Amino acid sequence: MKQFCEAVIDMVDHIQQEIASVDFWRSRHAQDMLRLWIINEVDDLDLIPFNKQEKLAVSVRIEDPSALL
Repeated sequence: MKQFCEAVIDMVDHIQQEIASVDFWRSRHAQDMLRLWIINEVDDLDLIPFNKQEKLAVSVRIEDPSALL
């Protein structure tokens, strides 16, 4: 549980830094990149069981996935 909490705190710190950048909320691309980062972090750190990750991915959906390529 300690490892989980530390990972979440690190993620929150990163998210706060990203959303504090100028015009973050006006940039769909920046928002999508952050969503993708969250999905990858959750997956890489095994924070959520694999069978529940699809539900998370749908809830933080990326508006235009082609923009990330």
